[in-house]
Amino acid sequence: MLESSLLLEREDRMKSLRCVFASVVLLFHLGLVIMVQNASAHVTIQTDRPLRPHSTVRVQIVVPNESDTDTTEVSLSVPDAFLAAGGRLSRVDFPAGWQVKIDKEDAANDPSTPDNGHNNVNSAARRSRIKKVTFSGGAIPPDGFKVFYVELQLPDQPGQFRFPAVQTYAGGKVISWSELIPGAAHPAPTVTIERQPSVFWTMQSLALLLSGVAILGVFYQALKRRP
Repeated sequence: MLESSLLLEREDRMKSLRCVFASVVLLFHLGLVIMVQNASAHVTIQTDRPLRPHSTVRVQIVVPNESDTDTTEVSLSVPDAFLAAGGRLSRVDFPAGWQVKIDKEDAANDPSTPDNGHNNVNSAARRSRIKKVTFSGGAIPPDGFKVFYVELQLPDQPGQFRFPAVQTYAGGKVISWSELIPGAAHPAPTVTIERQPSVFWTMQSLALLLSGVAILGVFYQALKRRP
């Protein structure tokens, strides 16, 4: 009888674990569907990893075309707040068949350039900074999309920055993705820089914590089975 009770109890636990696992998987897939739907609705800036302060990253500008005519031009502007915080757009990459125009601004004449109290600004501060990139010459067909790449030097502090974009179609139609309010009909592509994770809650620490919990669980089950 005791063995039967233990078997039934073990089966109940396994069923509960399977239910929890199935729920997590379902929520994960629903989240992916929502992300894909949102990403396909407008111009976005995407990355394959969290963005941390004071780092250099290569991000994707994903441009979908939901119109019935080709997209022939896409531009992305670098916000003043991003530059004032110490961020930079340093390099641009684009698909074959496209051309790029880069608009720069002299950092020495930009009021957002930090004033260090010296008259001779060094060469790094005087270099021109990219304020806008425009991709043209190619075509994104209806229901298609294209990915452009830019390299960003991120500010030293976390924050959220919105990069206005403009999408131009073959018929002359222009859509400005520049609204700064979350949930707007034409939101600007957003770059979110997260805080550095605490040393105590890195992935390695979490893995060690879970391993310790698992070992304690094994010992607990072993003690329960002792006569």
